[in-house]
Amino acid sequence: MTSPTSHFDAETLLFAEKDLLAKSSKIYRRKNPPLKLANGQILPLVIIPEAEWKDIYEVREFDSIGINCIISDYAKGGNRVGTVTRTAQYKIKTHGSFCGWSWEEVNKARASNRALESEGLEATRTAYDKYINFTGYNGDEAAGLPGIFNTPIQRRSSSVQINGNFTPDQIIGMLNDHVSFLSSNEVALPKKLVLPTDKYNYLFNPRPYGDKTIGQMFLENQRELGYIESIIGDNNLRGKGTNGTDVMLILPDNPEEFYVAIAKPYTILPPQTVNLEIIVHTVGRFGGVHCLKPLNSMIVENI
Repeated sequence: MTSPTSHFDAETLLFAEKDLLAKSSKIYRRKNPPLKLANGQILPLVIIPEAEWKDIYEVREFDSIGINCIISDYAKGGNRVGTVTRTAQYKIKTHGSFCGWSWEEVNKARASNRALESEGLEATRTAYDKYINFTGYNGDEAAGLPGIFNTPIQRRSSSVQINGNFTPDQIIGMLNDHVSFLSSNEVALPKKLVLPTDKYNYLFNPRPYGDKTIGQMFLENQRELGYIESIIGDNNLRGKGTNGTDVMLILPDNPEEFYVAIAKPYTILPPQTVNLEIIVHTVGRFGGVHCLKPLNSMIVENI
């Protein structure tokens, strides 16, 4: 039987390996995939090297009620004592993919001194980003991975919606009320507000305050208070509330409270020759989102 590598001469293999190395560096180090949860805009991305090849990762998790009560009591000069953390276990799932180039494609590229087509390799990265983005919101029940919408963070409903049926002052008052409610536990420090893209556009397109939008007025007030610093639009929040209503997230920006857990970042493995193809495998390992302080975030429905 002919060995797989004999279909490619040494110079052709060297050409392919150099070309793929250049592509790998560009695709692996891509900092801004178009999916906002996957690129760290919504929650911080935290690399957990000690869980790289583990199936289960253990972390110390704060009790959802007790930690806030205890810290608040200490801040007021109290002396309450209690157990404030517990061990929680999170599962890790491998996400793998591959792409390939035929013997003919590689030789044609070498003969014309052009790069190999990169769409296949780009697709493996896009698939990885999409998996993290979807699972980070919705979880993966079969794999046991939690997402934002099935974590124990608190929920609240809004009586005011972001649309033309309500005045700009009413909308700003509604946003301030939810942030104030969350921060009233004296521990939460909300920094991000995430809402559907059409709601985001409504906040920043009309200018009812002279040269300022609703969003600008809200952020100015929040920055003075030391809370919300940024507003992000993301359509993954459409229809996620009760009876299909839109939701808004109020989140911290602290990797010790709420984060996307990456056990092994997207990695492109060395190319292999298999019969008449050069194959490249990719791998990433993902643990869902870890919410260690549930009372420091909020999902607001019906916005």
